[in-house]
Amino acid sequence: MEPHAELGRRGAVCPFARAVHNDDSLIFCVWNANNLRFNDFLCVLKKIPESYFRLLARMHGNSKLFSMCIFVRGLEEEQYGRYIDGAHSLIKPAFMEAGLMLGEFHPLSKTKGVHSETFLPMRSSQPAFVVRAMSPHDALFIDRADSPAEVRLHELMNYQRWVGDGLPEAEGMRIHHRIMELRSAIAMQS
Repeated sequence: MEPHAELGRRGAVCPFARAVHNDDSLIFCVWNANNLRFNDFLCVLKKIPESYFRLLARMHGNSKLFSMCIFVRGLEEEQYGRYIDGAHSLIKPAFMEAGLMLGEFHPLSKTKGVHSETFLPMRSSQPAFVVRAMSPHDALFIDRADSPAEVRLHELMNYQRWVGDGLPEAEGMRIHHRIMELRSAIAMQS
């Protein structure tokens, strides 16, 4: 909820955190993944969107802010890369298809910030996933140069589907043109 000197921009590290907290739109959960095989871990993770929407239907706050923070217990440090970062990469497309964003956090995260090469925003004292509805500012987190073109195309198409109607016209056109560029680039690779 606070600014950070290495963030690379002004404002809080997460622009949603304070509003979500103040609106009582944040649910905390604990998931004991001790001795859970990776494939079983993925199966449970795939069911989280269903739980998110079930909880959302019962909440009284601002539904656009509703978020779930799921602390993952029982993992050893050497498992963070696979169970948090790896699982995030594998499961994020399904979350985006449902109009959700999935954030991955753990003490050893090497994920760099959008605005700074030195700031590591996904570092946290405990391994966790955070789930929230996709929003217009998520354009910052998709179509990144370190992702394959197919992944970027999938993410942009879901972004357009879920938030496209709420974007300013110029941004909507930029997203549309970027989708066309990626489709062409993928077709040329084939």
